Amino acid sequence: MNVLDEAKSIVDSERRRIEREFPDLADLLKLVETEWKPRMTKVAGLARQYRSGRRQVIMSRFLFSKVENMEHVADVFCHEFAHQVVGGSHGHDSVWKAAAIRIGGPRAANQFHCMQVVSKPQRRWQARCPHCSKVLEITTVRANKMLRGFTYRHSNCGTVQDLVLLQRPD
Repeated sequence: MNVLDEAKSIVDSERRRIEREFPDLADLLKLVETEWKPRMTKVAGLARQYRSGRRQVIMSRFLFSKVENMEHVADVFCHEFAHQVVGGSHGHDSVWKAAAIRIGGPRAANQFHCMQVVSKPQRRWQARCPHCSKVLEITTVRANKMLRGFTYRHSNCGTVQDLVLLQRPD
């Protein structure tokens, strides 16, 4: 079992525990979908309530694919489920805090969890200024824009000539 599968298993067992210990929340729990998003790199979880009635607890696939963060999975799920219980207008007020503590204990009421985050180094591209011939490193975002026709100018040499994209990083 990989780390992410273990995280999903922890959430499944938390769902079963909540259903067993809090029968009054069982119907709401059945409405709440759990989704794992790979692009959530800054927050561990989110609670979403849509006008259509759809409800989600979204968990960070990025953060919870690291073994160092396994101890926080249950707390984050309970934290986000507490938002579903009290509704979106409560934020992290005393009503929400009471629900979070009831569902998951004091750690679930914590707004900030210390997660281990290892950022991926951003791939760099190279571009050359046709006037001064200086080779510059640019981000993938900027390189992709250049490939779509955007132009960037080298501000240091004072010319208005467009940079020339040289190579893709390894």
